[in-house]
Amino acid sequence: MFEYLKDYKRIFVTGMPRTGTTICARMIQYDIEASYCIWAGGYLSRITELEELMKSYSIDFSYPIIFHCPGLSHLIHKIKDEDEFAVIWMKRDRGEVVNSAAKMEWDPRKQLEAYNILSTHDLRIDLNILITEKDTLWEEQKKEIKNWFEVDYENLKPHRLWIDKEKRNWRIHRRITSPGMSAVMPDILSASEGGSLELLLKEFPKDE
Repeated sequence: MFEYLKDYKRIFVTGMPRTGTTICARMIQYDIEASYCIWAGGYLSRITELEELMKSYSIDFSYPIIFHCPGLSHLIHKIKDEDEFAVIWMKRDRGEVVNSAAKMEWDPRKQLEAYNILSTHDLRIDLNILITEKDTLWEEQKKEIKNWFEVDYENLKPHRLWIDKEKRNWRIHRRITSPGMSAVMPDILSASEGGSLELLLKEFPKDE
């Protein structure tokens, strides 16, 4: 599904949280057989943090690296290396995003601050405002990004790593590498219905 990304050295998966950024990053890593996937999640919010994260690991930069960074969406256009970098922006039905975020009581405060939005103290209203602001800024950001791609959540379903909601049994282990950042490596991604699909990824070594 994502073989078209194999020639890019850095792939940034971003967008609104709860749009499928995590599973999309997993799928890209699987399809292009990337050695590293740095899971910054919602913690990464500044370009300097990204640079620090990249420097703090012993990484072979000759191979593709995927960054899962929904928290960096407001600055994604400032990452410059036009030929080797690609940005993936996840899209999902607004109602599904709001319902998913509300169900897990996701805290939007850091994202609201990044987009200079004052909270209404009503989670669903805040989420709708945030989605609108993200989408509006993204339309402008695309003008400054050479290699950008939009991926719809629903279009991920044919991928072999997709698991229907009623069958999901995911275990994701997060390790905080420094304040405000986390590098997340999936330990096992398992699916069922007559068997299991396991994606085993080794955690990359940290410099001493």
